[in-house]
Formats: sequence, structure tokens, C-alpha cells
Amino acid sequence: MGTVESCAEQQRSPPTHPQQASRMITSDPQGARKAAFKPELADDAATLEQLARYGEVLFTEAETATAMNVPLEQLTDLFSRSQTARRAFEGARLRTLETLRKAQFKHAQTNASMAIYLGRTHLGQSEQREGADGAAPAFDLSGASRRLRDKLAAFIVSAPAPEDPAGD
Repeated sequence: MGTVESCAEQQRSPPTHPQQASRMITSDPQGARKAAFKPELADDAATLEQLARYGEVLFTEAETATAMNVPLEQLTDLFSRSQTARRAFEGARLRTLETLRKAQFKHAQTNASMAIYLGRTHLGQSEQREGADGAAPAFDLSGASRRLRDKLAAFIVSAPAPEDPAGD
């Protein structure tokens, strides 16, 4: 009898970790999630801590609502009512993004691939293998061929003519 009560208690209490939320979703029978939703979210210390924890691991608002066992509309309503709740969630997300970006830039100092990725992503750099119209770029090779001919001419003039192996 104690196991039935503890099972019911587990269904009512929100998950404390993001991975628990995903397990809860997959293990709930269809429709059981709706019945277990909390009636209203408040911007109390426990809720703010949960929001910060989910923001810290870059949960979306929909994932956060699911993890907190509330409808997305309630979370959206909380964010519109309470700037403190919005700041707790968004602030944690931004701190994580800042940490990731710093790690990427540090990694780019020793890794060319990361440096190229960051250049493309943040600086708009790209390799241009095609012209603006999508065609291969046209190269003017006349100057290069003239310079090459001039350099080779000195060798061709000064070199003796090869003998005809057929004896003609």
C-alpha cells in the first residue's frame, strides 16, 4: 500500500532534473500528464531556482514547461507577469551561452577548424568558390601565360635543338 502512495506522490511532484522530465513524458500514459499539471505558477524562490536550472542547460520554454509539469501557456503567463522569472530563465541561458562561446574562442586558438567555423559564424567569412551569379569565377590567364612564356623563352632559345631520333 505504501508503494501505491509513493507512486502517486511521484506523479504529482515535478521532476527535479531535466532528464527526469523526459523519462516522465515517455513513461506517462497518454493524458495522465494533463491531469497532473499544477494549477498556477508563482515566482517564488523554488520556481526561480527551477527556471534557472532549466535555462542553464539551454532548455526551450516548451521543454521547461514539460519538465516543470505545467502547460506552456502557464509558463508564458508567468514570464509575462514576472520579469524576475523571465530574468532567472534567460539570464541562466545567456551565462551558459557566454561560457560556451568563451570555450569556442579558446579552442579556436589551437584548432584551425574551430577558427574557420567561428569566422564563418560570427564574422560572415566564407570561401568564395563561385562568382556572384553562381558560375565559376573567370580568371584572366593571359598575363600569367605571357610571363611564363617570357621566362621559358630564355631557356628555349639558348638550348640546342634536340636531335631527330629518326635521322631526318
